Amino acid sequence: MKNFRIMASWRACVKGDGQSPAPSARCRKKSSGCNKEIFAGGKGRALDNIFVERLWRTVKYERVYLNPADSGTQLKVSLKEYFHWCNGHRPHSSLNDRTPDAVYFDYFKEQAA
Repeated sequence: MKNFRIMASWRACVKGDGQSPAPSARCRKKSSGCNKEIFAGGKGRALDNIFVERLWRTVKYERVYLNPADSGTQLKVSLKEYFHWCNGHRPHSSLNDRTPDAVYFDYFKEQAA
């Protein structure tokens, strides 16, 4: 879970046009103690793309194509509902048939105990 937070915070700090990730000085300092390399080229992106592409393929086939929206606002609401359902109600085989919300919140319950 710690690596996920580091990656998520690094992604939030990336500046630029998305073509060349160049972490800001604040982010380099923040992540310097995590023993992780930050790539400034394009290395490591291919594996990230696999997960993103698979996610959006699933979203398109399960939600967007089956429920076409008339406007951007309708699409935004539809996607929000889909992700809420997917995270809170749909079991995932990679999580031992548990929902992502259950895994996430159980992690913090274990940490608090």
